[in-house]
Amino acid sequence: MYDSNPQPPIRAVLADSHKSLVDAFAYVFQNVYNMVVVATTSTTEETAEAILDHRPQLALVSVDLPGSSPFSMVAEHSRAIPNLNTAFLADRASDVLIDQAIRSGALGYLLKSEPILDIVQHCRRIACGASSYSAEVKEKLVLKEGSRHFRVDSKNALSSLTKRQLEVLRRLAEGDSVKKIANDLHISSKSVDSHKYRLMQRLGIHDRVELCRLAIREGLIQP
Repeated sequence: MYDSNPQPPIRAVLADSHKSLVDAFAYVFQNVYNMVVVATTSTTEETAEAILDHRPQLALVSVDLPGSSPFSMVAEHSRAIPNLNTAFLADRASDVLIDQAIRSGALGYLLKSEPILDIVQHCRRIACGASSYSAEVKEKLVLKEGSRHFRVDSKNALSSLTKRQLEVLRRLAEGDSVKKIANDLHISSKSVDSHKYRLMQRLGIHDRVELCRLAIREGLIQP
């Protein structure tokens, strides 16, 4: 039967620093499924601007997006744009990153190792407001008691840290200077130093080498 009132295409923003990956997703979104890629971006700041400009139903965002924290950006824009649904894209099923994604309000955490058509199917469900996770990720999740929301079914060394503390830890472990972290996060160098001191005390760490090892072990950064 002819549909006299077809649904408009899903509008999406794709964010990853690898242009070839973004181009591949954009091609499949637009040529295989009824989706329109309104913007492709390669940094957190570009992604935030694109989301505000285009007001898409879907944002697919890399967990390793350069710039300020993609998790904080998603949390802020999810509150500001009610119809925005977000999924994170990653190459590892890190408990701490999955936890950050859920805490940011994202509805999915998808692994790049999955077939691209499966990832796009996840994205279609997420764009409609349903949660959807790669199978390896779903195994790590349980429903919160009395809720329809998920949580990570484990505790790790970083689970008690705030989003800001985790972002400072990640940037320190990647080798960024205190000044650069302060500039990127729009806080003072004194605040970064304070976070650094409290982090090392809480985690029982004494230098950046140990910090880097912990971040790699917990999947917060890539080796």
